[in-house]
Amino acid sequence: MGWHVIFVEYGKEDNVCMQMSYLLKHINYTDYELLVPKRKLKEKRKGLFVEIIKTMFPGYVLIKTNNAWDIFNKTRHLDSIYKFLHSNSEMQEIRLEEIANIVYMLDEEGVIGISDIYVENDRIIVTKGPLMNYDGLVKKVDRRNHRVKVLFMFNGESHFIDISVNLIEKFHHTSAKEIPFYTS
Repeated sequence: MGWHVIFVEYGKEDNVCMQMSYLLKHINYTDYELLVPKRKLKEKRKGLFVEIIKTMFPGYVLIKTNNAWDIFNKTRHLDSIYKFLHSNSEMQEIRLEEIANIVYMLDEEGVIGISDIYVENDRIIVTKGPLMNYDGLVKKVDRRNHRVKVLFMFNGESHFIDISVNLIEKFHHTSAKEIPFYTS
């Protein structure tokens, strides 16, 4: 089964997933998985950090299936769906290397959580969290906002996405992973 992209109305990603799931279950269709990748972010409000959930790619819903055209034909009439990504008469699949980093970092609810990192010179060492499953580059560490800017390839394009982190002061040599900084 391959991953495909559905273009939807901005802010309606979860609603589209619910509508599609309801319709497909109603007709006993089970050969699919819907995903709206999200991330948990720390934001400062009134001087305090609060955790919020934000969509990683607004306006996109991902679907894993072998029958993208069939699902498209069954669901294209639903509100808020613009189109499936396709070229001529072929549904385009997201390349595995593009989707792998996203899928491996998500929890059961489809959210990338907060990782614990230690920064020393030009090294980022991840001690706990979803960034342990990340195989890519970090462009920037924002200590003030407790975020790192992480490179994701998606739909053939580079996207730098903010991921929240806990910055730990002391690094203890336990199981950890080093992530390189992005340089261009």
